[in-house]
Amino acid sequence: MRKIKSIPHTVMFAYLCSIMCGALLIGCDNNGEADTAEAEAPRSETALQGTISVSVDNTVFPIVDELLPLYERDYPQAHITLIPETATMASQKLLGDDTTRIVILARDYLPQEREVMEQHNVAPHQIVPLFKDALVLFSSDRQTLPYVKAHNLSAYIKGERPTLASYDSTSFTSPELVSLNTKSSVYANLYYQVLDGATPKIPMRLFSTVDSVVNYVRENPKALAFGYLSWIAQDTTLHGTRIGWYDSSGNFLPPAQVHQSSIVTELYPWPVTVSAYIRDEGQFLPYGYSVWMSRDEKAMNLIKDLGLVPEHARFVLKPE
Repeated sequence: MRKIKSIPHTVMFAYLCSIMCGALLIGCDNNGEADTAEAEAPRSETALQGTISVSVDNTVFPIVDELLPLYERDYPQAHITLIPETATMASQKLLGDDTTRIVILARDYLPQEREVMEQHNVAPHQIVPLFKDALVLFSSDRQTLPYVKAHNLSAYIKGERPTLASYDSTSFTSPELVSLNTKSSVYANLYYQVLDGATPKIPMRLFSTVDSVVNYVRENPKALAFGYLSWIAQDTTLHGTRIGWYDSSGNFLPPAQVHQSSIVTELYPWPVTVSAYIRDEGQFLPYGYSVWMSRDEKAMNLIKDLGLVPEHARFVLKPE
């Protein structure tokens, strides 16, 4: 198995402290050379048997956790322990912890991570796309903001306009915006997909857990939260704001339903690919487990039933 060297922890700490630190917070809850050794797969391990721990982005942990019993029934000789982590912590383990062999993230490498990897000659990991989720803006009241244009929303958060115009620009509002904190993949996707790498200029209430975000939105009907489609797809009390947007060709796409079908048809602006990042080069248990999640029919059916888009599923869309 190829050995991938890790990044010194002092370097990792400095880089992580620099990531997206400019958010305005209202409130939130609660040395040496690089080691070239990598945790070796035990000799008895194969793609179908062995024991591993998997660091999982906590924003999508419930989905991965729900898939695990199906996998265990198929492969009783494989023993998987899932560990929920922030995206920042999981990424830090992948890049700087020699014992971590696989993480599951709802974001790509950040530019800072790519830069550090290049500086320390760390090769890209094996990446297995698992399914597509989506970054959404949601509330507990359908009338808080039913529709909005993506560029208006971005300009409002950047402080370039004093109020947030509705889709038809006939009404204006200054909502309270809510998100997970800067360690989360939600904030990373907001930062890069919605704001194009710009720092928010309006106050945002940031929380450390998904439950805290959802509970706050339930208790404050005028609050708008950034989160994932997977959080609201099965919950009829939470409502996604439809987003109008311009595609890469400059064509304006009107607001589409906040639904898995809009991801499949590429009518939604902020899809999020959830992938397994694997340190091993060979086809050991981390690889076998990841491929099962991405291609097994039972796994794909469960992901579809949860309102998301399996990476290798085929959809037949019927016009309404």
